[in-house]
Formats: sequence, structure tokens, C-alpha cells
Amino acid sequence: MIDVNLNNPDMKQLQHYAKDLAKWMRRQGKYTKVVTSLSDRKLELGLQPDGERQVELDVSPTALTSTVRVLVGGKLLCSYKAFDQNYDVWI
Repeated sequence: MIDVNLNNPDMKQLQHYAKDLAKWMRRQGKYTKVVTSLSDRKLELGLQPDGERQVELDVSPTALTSTVRVLVGGKLLCSYKAFDQNYDVWI
């Protein structure tokens, strides 16, 4: 198995690189199951919780961050492949 991680702050450029690399690998005929996990989701949020209110409601920092993560970005439940295409299932 070969795992390649690409990093670039420009999402459009990153998508271009990932698409080109996957296309090149498929053309070589030496690679099987060439897939990308690149998603165009933007998963960044700044949050400043009200600490006093959090204590009043007995909400732990862990519970707060877990809930916000699911509400804003979703949570990857599973992945599956159908018709040579990979799909992620998010909640």
C-alpha cells in the first residue's frame, strides 16, 4: 500500500494536484485501487465558550467540542465503494 499526503493552503491547487496524481497513477497500470480522500469541505471554526455558563450547565469542554464538531463539520460514519467510486457517509 502506498499512502500519499499532499498539503497546500490553496484548496483549488490541492484538488488539481490530487486529481492529476491519481490520473497519472491510473494511466501507469501498476497501481490498483487509486483513490483520493480529498473533500472540498471547509472545517474551521473559532469558538469562545462562555465558561461561567458552561459551569452552570455542567457541560464539560470535551462534550462541548464533540457536539460542535458534529454540528458544524459532521462526523465520518463510514466509507463505501460503489461502481468504482468511493463515498463517505457523514452524520
